[in-house]
Amino acid sequence: MVILELFLVVLMIISKTFFNVVKRTILILPFGLFLAVFQPFIRGETVVYNLFGFPIYYEGLIFGITMFLKFLVCVSAIMFLSSTTPMYRVISAAKKLGLPNIIAMLLGLMVRYLFLMYEVLEKTLKAQKSRGYNRKTLGFKNALKIFGYTVGTLFIRA
Repeated sequence: MVILELFLVVLMIISKTFFNVVKRTILILPFGLFLAVFQPFIRGETVVYNLFGFPIYYEGLIFGITMFLKFLVCVSAIMFLSSTTPMYRVISAAKKLGLPNIIAMLLGLMVRYLFLMYEVLEKTLKAQKSRGYNRKTLGFKNALKIFGYTVGTLFIRA
């Protein structure tokens, strides 16, 4: 695992995407850490330590560390791939590897419309801001109402 992560880091440095990938990876790491933290308390038979009356198992500790390292390598690889390769190439490569055409088409449409919807959302929020919308001055109920209008408008425009 460590060798694979070091290899990915070297590739990121060579491709000059290291800091971009690290920033994006750090945002996702807490989810993997959250899963790995509970493993020593759940798995295993050999008790290594008791923490406030909860046994920490050796097998769970090893599993948690291994799981976190796998998570780190996978997330780093996905972030590196997404920052260096256009989505249409990733989808065409997945089709060559056996991804069904319908799923590839759906992925392509999803990626296309995701950016389109984000652009429409930015325009809508800018228009709301120019009209004096400030969610801090509104009550929760009114803010939800305006949020519902915004989401509805977003789907109609896109």
